[in-house]
Amino acid sequence: AKATADAKSAEAEAKAKAEAEAKSIAAGAKSEADEATAEKAAAAQQLRDKAEALASEADEVVAKGNAEAETALDSAKAKATAAQQAAKGEADAMLRKGSAEGKALTEAAAAKVAEAESALREAAGAARGIESAISSLQAQIDETKTALDKTFFLNLPKRGQLGDQIKALKADVKEEEKALERAKKAVDKAQGVAAKAEESAEKAQKAAAKIVQDATKAADKVVADADKAAEGVLKEARKQSDGIAKAADGKAAALRKEAEKTTREAEKLLKK
Repeated sequence: AKATADAKSAEAEAKAKAEAEAKSIAAGAKSEADEATAEKAAAAQQLRDKAEALASEADEVVAKGNAEAETALDSAKAKATAAQQAAKGEADAMLRKGSAEGKALTEAAAAKVAEAESALREAAGAARGIESAISSLQAQIDETKTALDKTFFLNLPKRGQLGDQIKALKADVKEEEKALERAKKAVDKAQGVAAKAEESAEKAQKAAAKIVQDATKAADKVVADADKAAEGVLKEARKQSDGIAKAADGKAAALRKEAEKTTREAEKLLKK
């Protein structure tokens, strides 16, 4: 009976020991499993953090690239605008100079015309004055002749006096006629000078118009060349700007691709 009791006691003790060992093993296994899960979660979180950092870096790359592209384009626009404004200023100066030169030509020619016309008027006025004087002398001669005809033929002193007056008046007429001839020559000369002045004025007008036309043409070319150059600068700037933005987009795309890959690795790790 004692042996049976001892056997049962030993069996119970062995059973208890086995159960304790089993519990210990189970607890250890659970602890290891929990530790492995925690490690997986931590690793997955690290991967997710990395993915987020990559995505954020991609956004920063795009923003920086766009800013650089915009700055480059704005700088090119500013330079192009400055060049165009300078060209316009140069063109305006050319136009002002051409206009001033043309105006100087026409004003000088107009002054000569005015001078010639004044001389012509003066000469013509002098001629008319002489003609008037001749007419007056001729009227006096006619009056004196009438008086002579009415004087009694035996009144010799009176007739002699009137005759002398007529001779003197005729002599004055001859002198005035000579003066009139000179005056008419002066008028003809003044007319010639005035005609030449008018001709010169017409040539000056054409020359002035040509100066302004050439200045306008040159000014237009300066502006056109500046516009063309500005267009080329902007075209090249847009090309460079697009290249900067494209490079940034490419780098960002690679970063996002890496971020997506990292995210998938994190998800895959959690599923194990």
